[in-house]
Amino acid sequence: MMNSMNTTYDLPSKFFNATSVHDTEMHQEYRRNYIANISGSFATVFIALISIIGNLAVIIASKWDEYLKIQTGNKLIMYLSTIDILTSVFVMFPSAMAVACDYWPLGSNYCRAHTIFNYLCACSSSFIIAFISLDRAIAVTYPLKYTTLVTDRIMLTIYITVFSLGFVFATIGSMPGWYGYNYSLGVCSSNYNSINQEMFFYSVIAGASTCFYFPALVIGICNAVILVTARRCDKVVHVLFVRRHQLHPLNNSHMRKTIKSMIVVVLVYYACFTPYSVIKQLKVFFGISVPPWCNYLTTIFIFISSAVNPFIYAILRKDYREAFKKLAKVFVERCIHCY
Repeated sequence: MMNSMNTTYDLPSKFFNATSVHDTEMHQEYRRNYIANISGSFATVFIALISIIGNLAVIIASKWDEYLKIQTGNKLIMYLSTIDILTSVFVMFPSAMAVACDYWPLGSNYCRAHTIFNYLCACSSSFIIAFISLDRAIAVTYPLKYTTLVTDRIMLTIYITVFSLGFVFATIGSMPGWYGYNYSLGVCSSNYNSINQEMFFYSVIAGASTCFYFPALVIGICNAVILVTARRCDKVVHVLFVRRHQLHPLNNSHMRKTIKSMIVVVLVYYACFTPYSVIKQLKVFFGISVPPWCNYLTTIFIFISSAVNPFIYAILRKDYREAFKKLAKVFVERCIHCY
């Protein structure tokens, strides 16, 4: 079986099922051992299963529970959960298979599809999190106008726009000859070795600015607005989520917990994505390469970001916690009834 030891530094070299193996960040002698491959594969599968179960629970609870259903802002949480499920199915599982095999076994066409889903889900999730922060900022700043400013149609338009933008960037990154299996990352991604240095530089700048820094800027501004408004207008700011047809004032304790859960989701997301972004930009701007094994750890961190949000909602939000309990109770009762 061919492996990464045949890879030439800074050049795409060998092909497995017509899929190029490339890795500009790894040393020629680098290769994961059997235990590392199996451990990484099992860890990825475990994270994917937890992500699918948890995010399905979030979607079902948001559609099924009467209190969660009337909160318009929860639609963005459902969209984020949908993206996390897509990441689990179309990114994590193929990655686990490739890591276990020590090469990409699914062929060039699916490697391109894998690249598209990889970038599509990563960009879309950052945009959705930015819109979640914007939604909270609007609800806090304009509580009486929230129901007219933020409607179900607006939410659907946001989702379509985010998905379309993510798809455009993902398609550009997967153009013929631009993608391949990145051994140390364990995923198919853009092969910048096949394009000139100037195009590589601008591609990294455009991708990082659009899918990482711009959403982070929006999130930072929105969180600052929320915190400042909450401190200045303690008597006015009673809602973060508003009923469609009537205001539903929440006490300050609930407001603080909702803000806290939102901030934790943002912090965890960027804590998981920042290592990958920093490593790539160190390579581009300063020519600094990290040890090859660090690259695969950044992939695992990104995968973890898709699985942790349901736990954050359950721990920090009483409405989701109660909905999960009721959902679990109904599920158990139906299982018992079936037997």
